[in-house]
Amino acid sequence: MLLASCGTGAAPQEREQPAASALLPVPRGAQTARVVRHVDGDTVVLRGDGPGPLASRPTRVRLLQVDTPEVYGEQECFGPQASQRTQELLPVGASVRVQADVHRQDRYGRTLLLLWDAQGRSIQEVLVHGGFARVLHVAPNDLALEELTAVQQAAEQAHRGLWAAC
Repeated sequence: MLLASCGTGAAPQEREQPAASALLPVPRGAQTARVVRHVDGDTVVLRGDGPGPLASRPTRVRLLQVDTPEVYGEQECFGPQASQRTQELLPVGASVRVQADVHRQDRYGRTLLLLWDAQGRSIQEVLVHGGFARVLHVAPNDLALEELTAVQQAAEQAHRGLWAAC
């Protein structure tokens, strides 16, 4: 059974929870937004507050520079765990900070953004660190690409998350 073979190895409360991102601090001028709902591990719906890349209406957002295993269609190994982890990091109603890069939309019309939670943790960094996501370069966007690549290499070497289960 797929779910039984892909456990995280740690309960949510046991996971490392840094106070703020070591490699990717919240940039000045990052827009504030609220989590409206979850789609999967790398896509959420946010509502912007104030000036920035998001409007005040709900907007589908793809987490920039990362890719999580799929949960729809053909479910991939570690997809449910990645989706669950994103829900834990970004509960509905939570306040987040967002930043766009050069291209603001993907080919599906989703807004591409880097996200930080209220504690200043980069959502992308936390997902990659725990092995819930892989780095995905969407050229020409390259904000945080080097940092996330280094985090992924460490996660692979430590066999965390999908690097152990899949």
